[in-house]
Amino acid sequence: MGSKDDGDDLIKEFDGTTFGSRQRRLRVEWAKGDGRVKKREDSRRSQNMDPSDTVFVVGFDPSLTKDDDLRDYFSGSGRIVRLDVRGTFAFIQYGSVEDATEAIKKLS
Repeated sequence: MGSKDDGDDLIKEFDGTTFGSRQRRLRVEWAKGDGRVKKREDSRRSQNMDPSDTVFVVGFDPSLTKDDDLRDYFSGSGRIVRLDVRGTFAFIQYGSVEDATEAIKKLS
């Protein structure tokens, strides 16, 4: 099981990598909260949150990227249980925090 520091280090390493045919730069971070309440987004971003089983990804080209492209790219060693793509960002939920950490570790 990875620690919060390990997860933070891995996200920092994976953040900024390129993806897709246009090699768009990705932004990767731990998902903060459930993402359903927009008015609290700024306050959640300012808090130190524990890692979750969900990874937030932004920066891919939605016109050239299919859900299966993201699923294949991020599957790593972790089991993806939910992929929620919304325009230019996505939430990728793994079976556990450990799966999310392991997938990020393998991709970095």
